[in-house]
Amino acid sequence: MAKDFGAFATDNLGICRIGAMDCDEFGAICDKEKVASFPTVRVYPPFPAPTSDLDLSNNFDAKKLKSAAGRFIEDKAIEVTSNNHKLFVEENPGTPKVLLFTNAKKGTPFIYKALSQAFEKTLQFGIVRESEDALVKQYKVKTFPSLFVVKNEGKPLKYEGKEFTYNGIFEFINIHS
Repeated sequence: MAKDFGAFATDNLGICRIGAMDCDEFGAICDKEKVASFPTVRVYPPFPAPTSDLDLSNNFDAKKLKSAAGRFIEDKAIEVTSNNHKLFVEENPGTPKVLLFTNAKKGTPFIYKALSQAFEKTLQFGIVRESEDALVKQYKVKTFPSLFVVKNEGKPLKYEGKEFTYNGIFEFINIHS
């Protein structure tokens, strides 16, 4: 379990605050939190949602932890199609837009949801599916995922990072927020 927990912590650095506690050393805190079995993995979501313990009875792994944490990250991205692209880009002209081109058939990637929440007051986020041929052609997207910052003036700026990581994308779009 420690390996998966460590992998989740490393892969999601900046998205979630992650910690571990030894109840032998910090018994008072564990008592206060009513931790009765070991190991216990608890998610403390943003207020007002209650805490949630993860069921560890079926092979705990990083994917289950990511799924549990992802339920508490609000998706601020909107689906962008050829029909609403112009409105999305032109609405609120002083606010830069971030467009993620993805080959995922549905849903919003965990990292993108977290970024849309982190920058909800300064950037607008859209997600474009691979099936939107006209937009894929317009932005000259060759590989998926691809990410662009679109401002009212000038050409769209493409994220050229080697990996699609939260921190890499955060640094790129933070300049424009």
